[in-house]
Amino acid sequence: MGKVRANAFGFYTVNGTSVIEFPELPRAANMCMLLESVRHWNSNQPILMVTDNCIAHNSRAVTRMASELCIALVFNAPYSPHLNPIGDVFRT
Repeated sequence: MGKVRANAFGFYTVNGTSVIEFPELPRAANMCMLLESVRHWNSNQPILMVTDNCIAHNSRAVTRMASELCIALVFNAPYSPHLNPIGDVFRT
């Protein structure tokens, strides 16, 4: 059997509630749903989310939703997967 591909959006926190979702496709709408889940599970805390430059992460819909939910987005430099340690969780 070959490799099975799975999409995962994850939010890891040091002092809150981490969230992980497995959408069928890595789309902006799914990233917006992750943002809503992150805010729901961390309702009274400031949130700073570090992410890569995947198109599903930095679309207008996502940046608008993050702003509405008071989630600050910080984007890693392009081509720098070493700056995104949560990616190591999903690599095999």
